[in-house]
Amino acid sequence: MALSDFYHLHDNYSTKVVLHSKDSKGEPLPALSAALGLLENIKVESIIGAQTRAEANLLAELGEVAMLPFVL
Repeated sequence: MALSDFYHLHDNYSTKVVLHSKDSKGEPLPALSAALGLLENIKVESIIGAQTRAEANLLAELGEVAMLPFVL
């Protein structure tokens, strides 16, 4: 909703943000698998979110290796 409001007010932006959601259900390994899938298959440029501390730790490590921003 916030994205559509933003683009409605700023229709001159040529770059668009697209959200791809995956639910790891708070489990670290499914979170890592989902993140790898997003990086490899969809070629995302950033990943937002982690439900648990363990997920955040794994995703932070992946972010360093992949040299992409992860907002945890």
